[in-house]
Amino acid sequence: MKRYCGLDVHKDSVFMCIIDESGFKKEQKFTTLTSNLYQMCACMRSFSVSEVAIESTSIYWIFIWRLLIAEFDVKLVNPLFIKQLPGRKTDIKDAHWIATVLMKGLVYGSYVPDQSIQALLLVIKESLNGVLEQVDIDMLKLQVEELELHEKHQHECLMKMVEICDTSYADLQGLLVTIPGIGKQSAMAILSELGNDLSNFKTSSSLVGWAGLRPRNEESAGRIKSHKTMHGNKFLRVILVQCAWAASRTKDSRLGVKYRELKSRMSPQKALVAIARRLLVIIWNVITKKEKYRISAA
Repeated sequence: MKRYCGLDVHKDSVFMCIIDESGFKKEQKFTTLTSNLYQMCACMRSFSVSEVAIESTSIYWIFIWRLLIAEFDVKLVNPLFIKQLPGRKTDIKDAHWIATVLMKGLVYGSYVPDQSIQALLLVIKESLNGVLEQVDIDMLKLQVEELELHEKHQHECLMKMVEICDTSYADLQGLLVTIPGIGKQSAMAILSELGNDLSNFKTSSSLVGWAGLRPRNEESAGRIKSHKTMHGNKFLRVILVQCAWAASRTKDSRLGVKYRELKSRMSPQKALVAIARRLLVIIWNVITKKEKYRISAA
């Protein structure tokens, strides 16, 4: 007697149901780890499954299809048709219903290109421990080479920044690193956005506004509608927020104490933006006055 299997595929799990016309039913849940999927294949083999229907969920069916196609008669089922059928309430019932409609001949397989055509689709596997074909190896090799090239360029840019700062801006960099939360690389990034001359910004407040860290007060009928920050230099904002996060973790600085105070009455994200704003005020004073930041405990 022929036995049929329905597979309901999700990102992290696969629900399997094996049935036949005598009323036999075997249900089991598997993870999408390769070793677990091999166990699923062994289970299907042990119950002499002849036909399998897989619901084509996103791209998660592809690996399972390749795993099964060599041993079983596999159909890829359009989920739009399956979901129109009544009576399914849980995932394991989905698998049971898929197996049932397969056994009754109510579904037909969707088109799946043969292996040579699939190679043109450039499907990249999420796991290296699996059924890899030559196209997957080729694509992974290209991705690794691209990553290595990106890292090489990133390193070369960093070394060039270090060279320029050491040659022309060593004094300013030395002043900036005295500020809590700002390291050598952060100081270089800040100088690359601000430059070494802040004479265009007569006050620290004007620099804060230019960077987009000044909160706006949108008021209507006497009520403030928004305190969101204004648009500004988004690259500088990212650097300052990262530095604010580092400063917030210090225990012996006013910035760290202030962050913990603010976090007690507002969200951590808003508190970080407030510390980033204070950092920029300090940076303006340090660069304008050419003075080190005076570290002081709370």
